[in-house]
Amino acid sequence: MKQDTATPHTSSLDALQSKEQLSLLDEIDKLRAFGVSDFVALPQLVVCGDQSAGKSSVLEAITEIPFPRNDNLCTRFATEIILRRAAEESVKVTIKPDQTRIAEEQARLLQFDEFLDNFEDLPKVIEKATNEMAGTSSGEESKFGAFFMDVLSVEVAGPNKPQLSLVDLPGLIHSENKQQTKADVELVKKLVDTYLEQPRTIILAVVAATNDYACQIILEKARSFDPTGSRTLGIITKPDTLPSGSDKEAAFISLAMNQDIKFELGWHVLKNRGYEHRNASFDERNKLEAAFFSKGSWTGFPRSSVGIHSLRTKLSNLLHRHIKKELPNVRKEISEGIAQTKARLAELGQSRVTTEEQRLFLSDISQEFQKITTAAVSGQYIAQYFASDAAKGKSQIPKKRLKALVRSKNEQFAKVMRKDGPLRAITDEDVAANCILEEETEDLEDADDLIMPPETQIKTTMKEALLWVRELMRRSRGDELPGTFNPLLIANLFWEQSSPWQDIAQSHLEDVWAICYDSVVETLGSIAKEEIKENLIKHHIGPLMEAQLQEAQEELQKILDDEKRNPVTYDGYFSETFQQFRNKRNLAMYQKKLDKLARDQNGADGSPSQIDMKLVVQGLANGVEKDQQKFACTELLYAMLSYYKVAYKRFIDNVTMQVIDRHLVHNLPEIFSATTVIKMHPEVIDTICAESQESQETREKLELKLKSLEAGLRVCMGLHTSKLTSRLPYR
Repeated sequence: MKQDTATPHTSSLDALQSKEQLSLLDEIDKLRAFGVSDFVALPQLVVCGDQSAGKSSVLEAITEIPFPRNDNLCTRFATEIILRRAAEESVKVTIKPDQTRIAEEQARLLQFDEFLDNFEDLPKVIEKATNEMAGTSSGEESKFGAFFMDVLSVEVAGPNKPQLSLVDLPGLIHSENKQQTKADVELVKKLVDTYLEQPRTIILAVVAATNDYACQIILEKARSFDPTGSRTLGIITKPDTLPSGSDKEAAFISLAMNQDIKFELGWHVLKNRGYEHRNASFDERNKLEAAFFSKGSWTGFPRSSVGIHSLRTKLSNLLHRHIKKELPNVRKEISEGIAQTKARLAELGQSRVTTEEQRLFLSDISQEFQKITTAAVSGQYIAQYFASDAAKGKSQIPKKRLKALVRSKNEQFAKVMRKDGPLRAITDEDVAANCILEEETEDLEDADDLIMPPETQIKTTMKEALLWVRELMRRSRGDELPGTFNPLLIANLFWEQSSPWQDIAQSHLEDVWAICYDSVVETLGSIAKEEIKENLIKHHIGPLMEAQLQEAQEELQKILDDEKRNPVTYDGYFSETFQQFRNKRNLAMYQKKLDKLARDQNGADGSPSQIDMKLVVQGLANGVEKDQQKFACTELLYAMLSYYKVAYKRFIDNVTMQVIDRHLVHNLPEIFSATTVIKMHPEVIDTICAESQESQETREKLELKLKSLEAGLRVCMGLHTSKLTSRLPYR
């Protein structure tokens, strides 16, 4: 009796065929061909059990492929059997490398690609594949251990072949020994668990009658991963080793009848070839099996639960029901996987390996940045970016709305300048004192809540202010005539009076720069990943904004230097204000004289009498200030205050326009634009957005996954696709 090895023919599996079954199996096979099984669990048959339980023999009986059984070559790794229809018969053996291997190892194993004309050379090819996984030559000790997480794929094609996939797993090891280390035990356990935990795996739990089934690990595993037994079919092997009529035989018959360990799919019993019949053909094997179950204690056992022929029929129906039930969920998971993969790829952004790709990547970000920043600077808040930002408080301006924030800060700056800009604040309640800045103090109630410079302002009365001026005039006396003053003294007074301006303006400048910086960071954070954002700020935007700050500070210093020169103005507001000071002072003085004249001309009884206009005119003439020094001090103070009113308004406008707008705000969209990206040095671009090796590998895997899933979705939707037999991602 000679084992079948000449022709790769598996006609016995024709029992698994029907038109509907073939249609469903074809769809699963196409999904597997596109590599969908790497990402979505597909319905499959998995043969598993303890070591030496007869798993490979079961697989061989089902497929009628003569696997080698010497040295356990097939069970050192998962062996996937793929049966496909094709015009010509062939056998192809490849390796699907474990994804945890380094890239170089995966590439090496992917090169393994063997074609066979018959099954005679299959043992040699499997041994060769084993050596490839081990990274050794024949006979050498593996540096990776005795077992591997790689998958040996055996594709059998032919015109009469069914569409079916089965997997033979390494046997579960009870304990370590000289040939099988503790690491090997754990690796096999991990490998088996990986397959059994998949909800669409039909578990063919192989139990050998040579050992107490209660002690066989596979049953514990099956019940752990499939508590209801809905996807587990128990297979008892080696029943011919049980003494006829023994208690042990009775126990296994009870197990086979689903009376002890119960599986929803039940149990099946096979008698495989023994050692003495190891070279028997498949037909001879089947006859020997039929003869065994026709006598002894198995005679009355249901024929549907014994023998390979009924097992094939059972598996046919089981696969059909299982695939029909699970395929809608498979399609759903493929669609979800596509959406998730696209989202992951979107998070990674476009590929950034070459300088051109990197420049294009940055250019896309810069265009979005420029669009948003231009809108923020111009106050056109119509984009969704601005609508999504909500203020925390009723009066708080959203930080994305840059123009509104800067205008608010400029208004606050103007308020602080009006309230705290003058070094000396005259606090008299009389008319002369109140006229100094009275029309501009009405909106300063909230100025105390603003960011203020160090407390330097001096509260003073009009009398104290005149003493201040008098002391300056005394120290600066020249050839001035009595009642007059040196015009240059206006500058001295003004410089001292405006000394707080620098701190106020510098504080405002830094405040607005910080707002602009935060706005840029916020904008970048909405359009770029954290790593890219940080690199852009560190290597490009940050230095440019610091340069802008420096330029703004230099511009501010120029404006301050201008104010430290001799006072100059061509604004008629100066003379108008100066005259108002005089008029209010004179009006107060004249009113005082008139009141005195009125009292002097009243009757003895205090009743009003007719006013003598000559006396009135004479009284007003006598009201002119006779103290020429006091008059000159007053005139000098009024001149300085009048000029101060002109200068501080000019200063506010100059700071907000020439410093804030020109250097900090107006050109903000240009700090990162398509033009700046074009001008960037390749090294800078690489530093900012070069993709890490990890990111590149992640992208490649995601793109591969997306390609597989999209091809799978087309299959599920019934669309015609070309290259159905093209290599899988791992082929």
